[in-house]
Amino acid sequence: MESLLRNLPEDEFVFWCIDDRYPIEIFETTVLRTVRDFASEVSSDVDSIKLTDLTVEGIQGKLRLMQGMVERRLLRWLTRSWRRQLSLRPENDKTWRQREEAVAREPAFTLGGQRFFRQLGHPKNGFYMPQFTTPAFLKRFFLTPALPLKYGIREFHRFLLSTNLEHKSYFPNKFLLSVGESTFRGRLSMVCYEQMLKFGVVPPKIEIVRDYKIYSDRGLAGIVELNR
Repeated sequence: MESLLRNLPEDEFVFWCIDDRYPIEIFETTVLRTVRDFASEVSSDVDSIKLTDLTVEGIQGKLRLMQGMVERRLLRWLTRSWRRQLSLRPENDKTWRQREEAVAREPAFTLGGQRFFRQLGHPKNGFYMPQFTTPAFLKRFFLTPALPLKYGIREFHRFLLSTNLEHKSYFPNKFLLSVGESTFRGRLSMVCYEQMLKFGVVPPKIEIVRDYKIYSDRGLAGIVELNR
């Protein structure tokens, strides 16, 4: 990361997307183009602009894709209800939300007709999701003296959970695209496998695991259940 970030202008936006959070489907093309134009042309006091609404957890692993939209909506409602019950102990809730939904808030700005809200809560929320951000913001995490000279993803994630810094990040109140996880401990996720077949890419010859995670609020277009 140091080599990647070293020569980039500190406050110019870059597109941040790690390899196990890949876009599956774009929902709001016009909005994304407007966000891109904003990121490429405007120098502003913004750390990041996220492309997913993290107040919705999305569709969890082990959910059969043949379930209807009603069942999915019911599952999301139950998930939200369960998370509300845990809101009294946010330090123990891994899905702690970015914003306080009980309080109406005005958007910080609008791009392409889409409202964006200031992120509340810990900067870890949405860190691994696709977003436009600045090298200066990423350096605050990856080049911190708190990390050893050589560290792995687990060490970095523990550091990410332990840090608490002021951040000026913004997110939409709905998903602009759907995102899937590609691998689980060296095994290829079912969703990623199906997407590779869909686009004519030859999948690697590694084990395929049925557990997966999709971040979306509008279904799973083009993804089908494996028959083996």
